[in-house]
Amino acid sequence: MFASLLTAGLERFAEVSMAVLDQSRPAENRSGSGRLEDDARSAVAGHTPAGPGDGAPVLLIGGLGTTAPFLRPLTRWLGQRGYAVTPVTVGAGLDCAEQTVDELAGVLEDVADRSRRRVRLVGHSRGGQFARVLARRRPDLTGALVTVGTPFDLYALRWPTFLTAAAITLAGTLGIGGLARVTCLAGGCCRRFRADLRAPVPDGVPFTSVYSREDRVVPYEACRACATHDSAAHRTRVRNVEVPGSHVGLLVGPHARSAVVDGLIAAHDDGPGGRPGADVTALPAPA
Repeated sequence: MFASLLTAGLERFAEVSMAVLDQSRPAENRSGSGRLEDDARSAVAGHTPAGPGDGAPVLLIGGLGTTAPFLRPLTRWLGQRGYAVTPVTVGAGLDCAEQTVDELAGVLEDVADRSRRRVRLVGHSRGGQFARVLARRRPDLTGALVTVGTPFDLYALRWPTFLTAAAITLAGTLGIGGLARVTCLAGGCCRRFRADLRAPVPDGVPFTSVYSREDRVVPYEACRACATHDSAAHRTRVRNVEVPGSHVGLLVGPHARSAVVDGLIAAHDDGPGGRPGADVTALPAPA
């Protein structure tokens, strides 16, 4: 009950905040309807507009406190560029990580089966952690991995966010359903998830981490993928891309969006600038 009320509140907040942040959406289409999810399903079925994506399937995964409205702008934007996007917000990103990844694995298999292609994974914030673990477990179904504002250390959060996450975890530990528990962070519940999050990204999966120094939720240092760790034998392309923008703003900012598309193109474009360990600044953040 509590988790449902919390999710409903987050969804309403997202509707309002994303309507303000996403100025690229025509005013007459900012109603927050379910049309984008319908468009995404149609795209996977093969009715995708022409563009650089060429109908490539993308699984867009939301993070902590993320509901559908948060993902709509990026879903629409990628769809307009020819990608078949399936946005997913499992339990608003509040639940046990291992259970969430299990559910996402089923979605990944379904999208891959329907599209008959390897799926590009894009994850924002905690969603990027889920995406990285998915790529680790199912490299056969993963065409590329792009994380956006994602810390690769479970505890690497700014203090206000850390305290919020701690309160959610405490509530889950006390028995409120739909929320992570202490055992998810330190016990056996999510031990496999934590190990997979620390492990290198599998060979052959291009990996792009998009981050911002302006992020007030996650320290940007925690978002930088380690080239020596994540590009095993230099067979995995790893890029760190710095862009301007707030944590949520990374979902709507033009530089972040362009960086995401560059990461998706890497799945089928081995051109210049994609060598393992490459660091890119899409636009310098203000000093």
